[in-house]
Amino acid sequence: MYDREKRKNYYEKNKEKIKEYQKQWKKKRRFTHPHEAIRHNERIKRYHKTEEGKAALKAGHLNVTAKRRSQRGRVSKEDILKLWEIYKCERCDCQENLQIDHIKPAMHGGLNVGENLQLLCVDCHKEKTREELGIPKLKVEQEEDIQLELKI
Repeated sequence: MYDREKRKNYYEKNKEKIKEYQKQWKKKRRFTHPHEAIRHNERIKRYHKTEEGKAALKAGHLNVTAKRRSQRGRVSKEDILKLWEIYKCERCDCQENLQIDHIKPAMHGGLNVGENLQLLCVDCHKEKTREELGIPKLKVEQEEDIQLELKI
């Protein structure tokens, strides 16, 4: 009969020994069954080439970055896939050079959740970041904006 308490106590007493045994077993298994590791790696590479796999990687990257910043919340691959369905800048509607942006940034108490994410093009993202940090535009950039408006 299975005794949960007995097993738990045994594990606590022999924790290091068990971990060392598992480590050695995995190491030995890699040499005796290398095809398993290769097959596993190939499957992962194929998955990461799919849209779902790319979204999972991006979500993982956002979560790791958020954890470093002590930002609360988690982004899922489904959240990223929802953003990619729209695939246009929230400000100017362009579809090139898009980046994921937090609507309310971490420095202002924003959470790392799907509802707080949007897609912005590089230029709009830079402009939004400047606004958040309170950095005024340079005179050269203001003149370029005026010239662009006059051409249109």
